[in-house]
Amino acid sequence: MPMKRERYPANWEAIAFNIKDRAAWICEACSRICLKPGEDWLTFILRNGWTVGEAIAAAEHPRRYILTAAHPRHDPENPAAELKAWCISCHARNDISITAQRRKQHIERERHGQQQIEGLP
Repeated sequence: MPMKRERYPANWEAIAFNIKDRAAWICEACSRICLKPGEDWLTFILRNGWTVGEAIAAAEHPRRYILTAAHPRHDPENPAAELKAWCISCHARNDISITAQRRKQHIERERHGQQQIEGLP
């Protein structure tokens, strides 16, 4: 789901960075460790206190997970919104479940005659 920038505060980048920093650049849903922008692997390893074995294993299969600042309740206009630091996968999973819930509610309302889907008889 693309971000609608006009729904977010002007200082969104600073807010998002602080949320990610507060979470130590680790996804709050699945605990994936994410690199900070501009961070190299050595700094990453030292920051996370990895052992030599963990560092070697990570170097064999390097991945850079991207951390996002997410609105679990999809309320970006709310200045006191609950925000989470989630990797892209967890953020997308939440967006899909919210979309599916809304679609189901819409179909239920239509079934009870409360609204009709445009273009359908």
